[in-house]
Amino acid sequence: MLPIPPLEVQCEIVQILDDFTEATENLKKELEVEMVELKHRSVAIREAFNQINRYQRCIDME
Repeated sequence: MLPIPPLEVQCEIVQILDDFTEATENLKKELEVEMVELKHRSVAIREAFNQINRYQRCIDME
């Protein structure tokens, strides 16, 4: 049987776990925002490359 730590220690453990959970949730939110931004950037880059390719084809036809 495991010994139960004193209430004060239990409260410290709970606080540490609460802080860790909050930090984890904040990181998740930040990563979600960053993923959306990266997706928008990748779409913009893809569109730019497509424009370059279309332009290059027009030049090649001349």
